[in-house]
Order: sequence, then structure tokens, then C-alpha cells
Amino acid sequence: MNIYNIVTKTEKSYDERISQLQAKVKELEEQTSGSGKTITADETGYFVSYADGYESELTMENASQLTDKDIQKVIDQPSKDAPNAIGKMFSDYSCRIAGIMENDKRITEGAWLRMTLSTTKNIYDVQVESVKPCEDDENKVVVVLSCDRLDEALVESRVQSAELIFDEYQGLKVPRSAIRFQGDQKGVYVILGKDVTFKKINVIYEGDDYVLSENTSNEDYLLLYDQILLEVVSDEDVQQSRSDSNAVTSG
Repeated sequence: MNIYNIVTKTEKSYDERISQLQAKVKELEEQTSGSGKTITADETGYFVSYADGYESELTMENASQLTDKDIQKVIDQPSKDAPNAIGKMFSDYSCRIAGIMENDKRITEGAWLRMTLSTTKNIYDVQVESVKPCEDDENKVVVVLSCDRLDEALVESRVQSAELIFDEYQGLKVPRSAIRFQGDQKGVYVILGKDVTFKKINVIYEGDDYVLSENTSNEDYLLLYDQILLEVVSDEDVQQSRSDSNAVTSG
């Protein structure tokens, strides 16, 4: 492509760019020409080339002593200066995670839960080590979790957003705004060709702005790939839709 650009006179020459690259090579060579420094570790373990200055403050031993104010301080300043630090050592793959969460009776000491992080799709098995109330908010608690899986996502980000998984449900996600009733039967209107049809839903989980309906093969119920109608419809609209779809034009 470079030769083509010269032939077609798109570029006159690459002399300036070549000079820039040669100067960069010289700069890098000068950086590596000095004598290397050997740094030895005091103990064996797993080396991680990352340090944020909190290594001596946030330890496995003092995790349960952290208050909500201590945690908030770290959230506000995720890293500090770590002079002469090239990394840190881990003796094993275990760690403790401290966080401020909404008070929930399902979060009890000794309980096993699963956790997700904002920076990865990995799911971690965690055990609740301790739960204590926050000093400034009675509706929140300080939770310390123990985890036997220490990976890149946990090591390289001191502060992260996390969610605890209490239960898992699989179903069809239905917006609350689309739910309608026929008598006592809860359901949604779906578009099938030119028809607007009411289909039942069997709610197995309720979220804030949605519900999950059981995934079934019963055609009287909402099926996968059904097109849910979000607009408000009346029985008259449904009857009109059916009349239009059944009309026959002769000529």
C-alpha cells in the first residue's frame, strides 16, 4: 500500500515518518541500556504486577473490622501512591470482599451465595463472614464475604460494583406495562400476523419493572418469540382486528 501511495502520488515520501520511528527506537534503546535492578521477595507466592497503596491497610485480617466510613473512604479514593512498588504477592487464591449493601434478611453469617462483578461475567461462590449495621444508615449493612477464587478482575480493581445472587429463574421477560387482565387471568396481548390475541402468563418471578413468565409450549400462554403489544388495547380493538383479518375481497 505504501508503494501504491507513492506511485499514485497520494504520498510524496515517508522519510519524515521513518525518522520519527527511528527516533522512537533510539529512545527505547536508551531506556533499556541501563543496568537492571534485582528485587527479591521476602516470601513465595503468586506475583501480581499491580499495587494501589492499600496493601498494608486492607488485609485479610482486618477486613471484618472495617466500618462503612472506612469503605466509603476507599471508594472515594480507589488508589494511593505506592512508592517503589512493582507489585505484590499472594500466598493463595483466597480473599475477602467488604461492601456496603441494603439490609436483607437473606444475608446472614455463614450463608453461601453467588456474586457477580461489574467488570467481568464470572460468577463467584462466596460465604458471608460477617454482617453489621452501618453507622450512618440503619437501612444498610457492612458485609464481609470470603472467596476462594482470586482472578484478574478481583486483583486489578480495588473498588467495584457487585451483586449477590440469591436465586435463579429462567423464563420469558415481560414488561409490567404490557400486562393486562381478562377477568382474574393475567396475560398480555400479542400480535400474530394481523391478529391481536390475548395470551396468559404464569408469573414465576417479579422484578421492579418486569415479571418472568414460565416458558411453556402451551399456545394459550405466552411463547418465546411472541411479539408483545405494549399499547393499551380494548376488546373492541381485538374484535376489529379479527374482523379485518377474516375479510375476503371478491372481484
